[in-house]
Amino acid sequence: MAHFALLDENNKVLTVIVVGDECILDKEGNESEAVGKSWCEKFWWRKTGVCGFDWKQTSYNTRAGKHYQEDGSLSSDQSKAFRHNFACIDGHYDSTNNVFIGPKRFKGWVLNETTYQWEPPTDDPSANDNFYTWDNDSEDWVKQH
Repeated sequence: MAHFALLDENNKVLTVIVVGDECILDKEGNESEAVGKSWCEKFWWRKTGVCGFDWKQTSYNTRAGKHYQEDGSLSSDQSKAFRHNFACIDGHYDSTNNVFIGPKRFKGWVLNETTYQWEPPTDDPSANDNFYTWDNDSEDWVKQH
């Protein structure tokens, strides 16, 4: 199965749909993002009557620029890593870097420009029996009791 993200005019991800492999094959039987995009445009128009949005293929098994197998182990074929991250609703597509970036969930977190994932500005101090959570108001880690 293939996955495609619907983008608005600002490249915000509106939804992600699953597309059958047979819907993305060109005349020679090769996978084609362009064929998949065309299928998505027709499907969306029939479903909603709305057209004019952009579609981008996304990889369900890609996180932080690495491709993983179904069992969660790192794939031996990293050429399958596609657009750095699986697209998620309210995230966005960075057309300059050809990557999907998830929504920023916490104030103060910064974008790692290698993985294209949001990270806290300081490391999680959790260790041994101590457990910390991120506090959005103080923009810092808070020890849980």
